[in-house]
Amino acid sequence: MVQLMNGPPDKSNRIWIGGVDDNLARHFSERVLEISAQDESKPIVLYINSPGGEANAMFTMLSIMDSVPNTFVTVAVGQAASAGAMLLAHGDIRFVAPYARVMIHEASGGMVGHVEDLQSSMQDFNALNIMAVETLAKNMGKTLRELKAIFKERGRDIHLSPEEAVKLGVADHVGVPTVKEVPTSQMKYEISLTEIKKTSVVRRASVGVVVKPVKAPKKKR
Repeated sequence: MVQLMNGPPDKSNRIWIGGVDDNLARHFSERVLEISAQDESKPIVLYINSPGGEANAMFTMLSIMDSVPNTFVTVAVGQAASAGAMLLAHGDIRFVAPYARVMIHEASGGMVGHVEDLQSSMQDFNALNIMAVETLAKNMGKTLRELKAIFKERGRDIHLSPEEAVKLGVADHVGVPTVKEVPTSQMKYEISLTEIKKTSVVRRASVGVVVKPVKAPKKKR
């Protein structure tokens, strides 16, 4: 269960991510900037169930995430494929639900047209692919060479279980977190998970946000 104590729906810090396109990127950007303007210390929670989408829209969303000081909690709750996996990996504190699936891959695309146009499009495609792989490698805590070696070994499309996603560095924890406000002078928000797995990559988290392990309740005999 996810508990968010953050006021009425219009003030929600939860954003659902589906297919990534220009329309989603515009609404996402507007909402993120609104939340940040209201409270820069409030974590923004992205629930991802995405088959992927458009690269330019994805990079717009990544740029907006980098432009605000808020901590991003990314949670894959269905599938996080392609651009969806990129958004998952770009979070500061990253989770994969036990039933979720993750897929990472190098960019793909089809091209039809005149030779000169194709050459220009291919150059742009190659540059886009390099930028995407470099960004993903950085978020996974790996070098570009290391990630390219993984693609070479496992194929262009790599499907990952939640545990594999954590092991490879696409996420940090298996589970769906609880995010709540804590009314103290030292801590404003708390992000917790009943059973926190070993963190694969040390992530940046804004001041005022902590990840707190919570012991599972004892079963009655």
